[in-house]
Amino acid sequence: MKTATVMPGLASAVLFAVALPMGASAQELDAGKAVFARNCMVCHQANGQGQDGLAPALTSYPARYAQTDTGRKLLGSIVLYGMVGAIENGGKQYNGNMPGFRTLSDGELADVLNYVAIGLHGSGSAESKPFSADEVKAQRTKAVTPSEVRHQRQDVLKDVGL
Repeated sequence: MKTATVMPGLASAVLFAVALPMGASAQELDAGKAVFARNCMVCHQANGQGQDGLAPALTSYPARYAQTDTGRKLLGSIVLYGMVGAIENGGKQYNGNMPGFRTLSDGELADVLNYVAIGLHGSGSAESKPFSADEVKAQRTKAVTPSEVRHQRQDVLKDVGL
């Protein structure tokens, strides 16, 4: 009897441990949500819906970007270096100046990217590869200007079919 109750618990733990690398953990998503609340929410709103004319919604594009290598690099560049200039997102026009957040740690930036691309409204797919601090650290070595980031975005939009 005791063995029967231990085995399902063990099986659940093993399944959880095996499944964890496929997506961001709840702890990573919670950490990312906290970083989002401190740094992003004022413009992009608590629910990621954005504000017309100021900040685009983050509820669909980042999840699609995170599915490609070029998109992942773009997301890293956006949080590190910011983005400036006119863009279109979801049929709406924006001409803002998003600041970069290079002062945040690589781990904090990876957490917020996971929250936006995977956790925000469940926008990411179950197969979404989580961002890592090492991935963000690698992006730091490729500094770009905020206007260059906007130009990178155009290429990524084509890559993901938007």
